Amino acid sequence: MEYKIKYYTLKIKGHTGAINTPQNAIQYFKDEARDVQEKLLLWGLNTKNKTVLKHIVAKGGMNAIYVSPKDILIPLLHNRCVNAILLHNHPSGDFQPSNEDIEFTRKVKQAMDIVGIHLLDHIIVTPTLEYFSFKKEQLI
Repeated sequence: MEYKIKYYTLKIKGHTGAINTPQNAIQYFKDEARDVQEKLLLWGLNTKNKTVLKHIVAKGGMNAIYVSPKDILIPLLHNRCVNAILLHNHPSGDFQPSNEDIEFTRKVKQAMDIVGIHLLDHIIVTPTLEYFSFKKEQLI
């Protein structure tokens, strides 16, 4: 089911299992992870970490995406999400976060904290499904 809300296309996933590990989240993202274009995906979750929305926030080139925290907050607020997970792919195959990835995650977390949404994780995935979890590495 798809809904147009202003400039956003939100795909509502009904009754998926809870997303509670990076590996579990990656299973839902594996097709996008293999893309040659960098993408930032957002999951909005309810209190039991069940999917309320899955949203492609931005598509970039081969090594960059340009997005602001408001691009993430608006769909979460419209859908009354209380938790969120960010995922983006690195088509280069390097799963380590760049300085820009770290700074962006810090800003998004600050913005979410202000409005009462919990950033559960930000995961970077490569085409071979290797990943970096900001939560696991205690960066959020």
